[in-house]
Amino acid sequence: MTSPHSESKDAAAPPPVRAVNDLRAAFGRQWRAMLVFVVGVLTLVTIGLFLCPKTYISESKLLVRVGRESVSLDPTATTGQIHSPSESREYEVTSVLDLLESRSVREVVVETVGADVILKKRQLPQSVLSQAAQQDQTPEQLATLVQAQRAAVEPSPMVREKAIRQLGDDISVSKTKKSNVIAVSCFAESPELAKLLLTLFLDEFRSQYLAAHQTAGSLEFFEEQTDLIGKQFEAADLELQQARNGLVAVSVDRRRDALQEQLSEVELGILRTEADLATSEATLADLTLSLDTLPRKSLTQEVTGFPNDALGMTRRQLYEIEIREKDLLSRFRETHPDVIAIRKQKAEALRIIGQRGGEEFGQETLADDPSWKELQVNLLAERSKAEGLRGRLASLGAQHDQLKLQLQTLNSQAGKVARLVERVELLRNKYGSYEEKLEQTRIDRALLKDRISSLSVAQPPTYVVKAVSPRKGLTLIIAAFLAAVGAFCLAVLREAFAGRPAPWRHFVRGPQPIHFESPDDGITKVSELVEQAAH
Repeated sequence: MTSPHSESKDAAAPPPVRAVNDLRAAFGRQWRAMLVFVVGVLTLVTIGLFLCPKTYISESKLLVRVGRESVSLDPTATTGQIHSPSESREYEVTSVLDLLESRSVREVVVETVGADVILKKRQLPQSVLSQAAQQDQTPEQLATLVQAQRAAVEPSPMVREKAIRQLGDDISVSKTKKSNVIAVSCFAESPELAKLLLTLFLDEFRSQYLAAHQTAGSLEFFEEQTDLIGKQFEAADLELQQARNGLVAVSVDRRRDALQEQLSEVELGILRTEADLATSEATLADLTLSLDTLPRKSLTQEVTGFPNDALGMTRRQLYEIEIREKDLLSRFRETHPDVIAIRKQKAEALRIIGQRGGEEFGQETLADDPSWKELQVNLLAERSKAEGLRGRLASLGAQHDQLKLQLQTLNSQAGKVARLVERVELLRNKYGSYEEKLEQTRIDRALLKDRISSLSVAQPPTYVVKAVSPRKGLTLIIAAFLAAVGAFCLAVLREAFAGRPAPWRHFVRGPQPIHFESPDDGITKVSELVEQAAH
């Protein structure tokens, strides 16, 4: 019990002090219950920590490098019009994150390990787990060992679905901003199982990542197309060779130039031959006219009884005049001045001879005129020349027609050869393009087979023997704090149930009594209070 003196002293203390004193008094009365509560809570937490199953973690890090998948196009994507996408590295890393969270990877892992192992209904043999903890085991070897330990009975679809979801909860994927490194973690009931699950998960993810960057059936497609285009190219090339052999020329342009040159020479020869033939025909006409006007026979000898020298001289001059006349007529027409002059001389000589013809007697001898003979020879020669020119002109005409026919045939075949050349070049380029794409597809298939990609495992799955949960130290600290809070609340509640006033009553202000020394003093104070309220 408290003395009246202490109660009066406590009533005069400030409200915080009085509240603390009330709490101290309450804790003094309830300390046993509080201690039992704290000890009980800590005991239960400790027992739960020992009974709670341990969880282990295996961590791995993936590095998304700039590789063939990010800087090259799929061969089937370059068969048409090419569009260069402008995507940043962030898109590529995000795509890898999405593939890591895909369901198909978890399904394969569940099929390999077994749904009962994921759901903790069955444990793998320790021998398998021990080999999983070793670093010299490949993912393929581990998968073979695990599949040999699978249960004979296939799980139901519901159990399999639960296992896939559980594996999704056990595997965590995270990424740091502005980084190409992706962290993958796996939680399991043992460090060996955590490493095994993460190893199988990453191995299957890399397989599906490589397959995702491949086009199904691309290798078979390019092999078929390359073989088809190759056969078309060989057929077109053979047809082109046959067409060129038909032209008897390697180059169409050279053959056309040669034919045009020959045709030009033939046409020039035709023009020259026609000019020579026209000249020869004109000469023949002149020779024929001269022969028609010139007498064939002429006086070559005359014998008289008594020669007359003057008359003989005149006759000799006449003979010379006639010879000269014939010579002039062979070269000129009758209207020519020289011919007219020589005929006047001939007429004068004949007149003289006619006047003196009776003065003497003689004998005349006639023979072929030499000028006529010369003209006849020239006429025959000119006729032979004209016939030769006509034959040459006919031969040149035939050559001209043949060359024109060959040129027309060449031009018609040249179009076919040009189309064949264009087709051969097109098929050659197409065949080379398909050969290149086929080689790229073979490289991609080889990379897929050897598991080579731009996605590298920077940190293999770790083997950590220390459990990550439960965290005993942190759990005990939190349990102690909650036990203290609970003990405080328990003490307050017990005090309230006991009917004792609450410690915080000192902080609550209620109506206070007013003491008056006299009635007049009370009236005065009430009036002041009313005035203050009115204001």
